[in-house]
Amino acid sequence: MYDEKESLWLQHGSKWPSDEDVPGFRETTSDFMAKCAIISNQVFSCFATALGFPEDYFCVANDVTQSDCLTQLRLIHYPPAENAAGTWRAGSHTDIGCLTLLFQRDGEDGLEICPGRESHTSFAMGDTFSPLPAKTGHIVVNIGDMLMAWSDDRLKSNFHRVRAKDVGKSPSRYSIAYFNQGRRGFVLQGPQKKYPAITVEEWFNQAVRRNFANQQAATVK
Repeated sequence: MYDEKESLWLQHGSKWPSDEDVPGFRETTSDFMAKCAIISNQVFSCFATALGFPEDYFCVANDVTQSDCLTQLRLIHYPPAENAAGTWRAGSHTDIGCLTLLFQRDGEDGLEICPGRESHTSFAMGDTFSPLPAKTGHIVVNIGDMLMAWSDDRLKSNFHRVRAKDVGKSPSRYSIAYFNQGRRGFVLQGPQKKYPAITVEEWFNQAVRRNFANQQAATVK
């Protein structure tokens, strides 16, 4: 099984198509990404203060001006499709990174959210998903697994999925996700030191291996 969607990934230091090929794309997208970084830092400052870190701690850890920053923008398109009841356009998952800003368009519903887990190392999830209607101009803010670990599991990452219509044809759906994913060499550890100190890069490597193993185990069951 796989999610039927296509996407374009961009970083702040990405190679861009020429303005001749896609007029205004780089300027418009770069400006949007810069605004996403500002909003993210406002949220990060609140979390850092609440957790007892210096106010700019997570801002420095996710500084997009640094060459080792892994933060990405994803432009997502779900093509129209005939769907039977109970199918998904994106399967249930948590975001592996730090903090996600999600932008949707009016009428392109389908996103559902579910309570997360008690520990970032577990793969269990609640049974109840709640729909989150799409609204142009609204921002859905998701805490990712990395920030959950970084907070000693005090901030919870949540499972979410995109549901197809129960009957009939699901139209095209567009969304934009801005993934704050930290700086590769930055060392993360929660204020209570619940987990060993680890670089962002190695944390990603371990998380990918752990999630893959958990998914394989779930498939076998």
